[in-house]
Amino acid sequence: MKTLSDAEATFQKLEEMIVLTELKPGVMYSEKELAEVVGFGRTPVREALQRLEIEGLVAIKQRRGIQITEVDADVQLRLLEIRRPLQNFAAEYAAIRGTDEDRRIMQTFGEELLEASKAPPASRSQALSAVRTAHDLVVDACQNEFAQKTMRVVQGLSRRFWIFHMKREDFNIAAELHARLLLDVANGEAVAAVAASNALVDYLEAFARESKDWK
Repeated sequence: MKTLSDAEATFQKLEEMIVLTELKPGVMYSEKELAEVVGFGRTPVREALQRLEIEGLVAIKQRRGIQITEVDADVQLRLLEIRRPLQNFAAEYAAIRGTDEDRRIMQTFGEELLEASKAPPASRSQALSAVRTAHDLVVDACQNEFAQKTMRVVQGLSRRFWIFHMKREDFNIAAELHARLLLDVANGEAVAAVAASNALVDYLEAFARESKDWK
């Protein structure tokens, strides 16, 4: 298993805490506070925060601190306008370029997700892990470093919105949609993979609009 650098481990921990709203939207934190929370030094925390700012999860305020950005339905809908073509690209080229090992892993995880979609819903932490793994498998398999970097920026903020508003039944719906995408990619079905990608974004757009209407 690959050992994570302090900066990468710090990034993953902070991202998870933001997505799960353990670090509250709109609240200001200091670097010192965040370093104490994650158990790493100020340097890896600073590096992680720079990445999180690029992904739109924090806003670094000079001499004031680090503010966790708000969760906003309009922002999510604009983000999904960009996510759709990028995800379709990743799905298509993952189906074409994925290695035998990529396909084996996606097939296995896709089947697990499909089974999970019929089971009692997972916790928010388990839901986050499941969708993040599904996203990473597809994006990595497309073998395009520019798509990989851009998709990770888009997906992080998009995931937080879904986790923030997720109800118990939403995991089951999302698990099935992600499973269909993984299985089509694993089978090398590029056209079907793009259709599955579109179906997933259709769901996320409807979810965002409904979340906006609930306010």
